Amino acid sequence: YERGLFDPEAAPGTSPFDHMVWAIAGDGCLQEGISAEASSLAGHQKLGNLVLLWDDNHISIEGDTETAVSEDTIKRYEAYGWHVQR
Repeated sequence: YERGLFDPEAAPGTSPFDHMVWAIAGDGCLQEGISAEASSLAGHQKLGNLVLLWDDNHISIEGDTETAVSEDTIKRYEAYGWHVQR
């Protein structure tokens, strides 16, 4: 789906959409606005070849995430339309 929408003229095997895209993020990364915007767009576009590995260790550069975050990140990503696994 993604390839035909975003890169229909690319030769087979040359488009980024012909491959899986892996991202690794920590708790602090997912507190940034840009990650929310990009994740929302990826869910909206149904980018099925995108995998995000989230290190949910409750630690950010500021310390324990409990001091800055009270949301349920898993529910947020489900609301974005992501297929979430634990």
